[in-house]
This record gives sequence, C-alpha cells and structure tokens, in this order.
Amino acid sequence: MAVNDSLIMASRLSSIKAVEDALEFLPDNPLRAPFADAWMYMTNHFTKYQIATFGSFVVHEVCTTARCYDHQLEIPLSIVCNHGLVNV
Repeated sequence: MAVNDSLIMASRLSSIKAVEDALEFLPDNPLRAPFADAWMYMTNHFTKYQIATFGSFVVHEVCTTARCYDHQLEIPLSIVCNHGLVNV
C-alpha cells in the first residue's frame, strides 16, 4: 500500500509541476494588485462581522434579482436560492 501511495503522490506532484510550468508562460493578472489592495483595506478597516453581513446582503440581492428574471434562466431558482420560504 505504501508503494501505491508514493506513486500516487509522485504523479500528483508531477502534474502540479506541469501546471506550474504552463502558468509561467501566461501573462500576469492585471487585476491581482487592485484586488489585493482592496482585500487588505477591507480586512484592516472592517470587522469579520461587518464583512460577513455585507457578503450576506450581496448574496441576498443576487438571489432576489435572479428571482425577478427567473423566466430567462434554465435552472430552477429553488436550487440556486433556496430560502425555504418561497417556492419558485
């Protein structure tokens, strides 16, 4: 069993190395620095409770807006936004 585990680990490491090699040829992400700065600002100036509350509000608004446009979606909104109160 130890031999199989070591072979699996070696194959995973080689696949990770192949992905890392491929990523070297891609250009840098221009949005990385602005998002990192925004993330640091958010975590330095707001509590975890405030961040969670705002995130919950954003998810609620997305689900509510999606419910308004449910005739354009191909998946049931009860799967996407299941509050348990409203049957869509």
